[in-house]
Amino acid sequence: GKPMKITETHASQIDELVTNSKPGELLEFGDIGLIVFGKKGAGGIVGGYIFDNRHRLPGWWRVVNWSGHPVADVNAITYLSSEGHQLRNGSIIGYRRNPQANIMRTNGILDSTINAVDNVLRSNRANTFSSNQLMQALPLSLQSSLSTIAGMYNDCACSDPASYVGTAASMLSKRNPASVIHDTHFWCPILKRYDDAFRLV
Repeated sequence: GKPMKITETHASQIDELVTNSKPGELLEFGDIGLIVFGKKGAGGIVGGYIFDNRHRLPGWWRVVNWSGHPVADVNAITYLSSEGHQLRNGSIIGYRRNPQANIMRTNGILDSTINAVDNVLRSNRANTFSSNQLMQALPLSLQSSLSTIAGMYNDCACSDPASYVGTAASMLSKRNPASVIHDTHFWCPILKRYDDAFRLV
């Protein structure tokens, strides 16, 4: 195939994603590549662009590769440390536990997914929902967005839309451990197997 070129449209999309990032958040080169170019394998070109333009892109240090390694500039490590990340050998320690959260954040739907999950649990207090049941209870527009995003990944758990809902629910549970109960061994009637589930008490 032809080598990918970064057009002005691509550049402005990348700029927007990077500069809208907040302290503590992390984005991935490959996820930005998927959103901007619509295909896998664009992480390298995104990384090169961010490296070349870092002097005018606030937040450039928050974009890392799949192993939590930022752009090759020693200042990245200083900035990341100041935002609360621990690094070893230039990579963020403990990175990759939660790719779905980063993907939703990069696509701008993390907060709306967490809020939608919260609404479902509040409207059905004391009822337990597996990730798949929560997915089916979300507004259709959000189900559609999550399915579209999951469809860009054909390997790993990231290809399952319900895994994003489970991630959002588990983040909600970590924020409100006393009220949102995370049950790790719930029989899901949709999957016909044990799965993570959530309820509001």
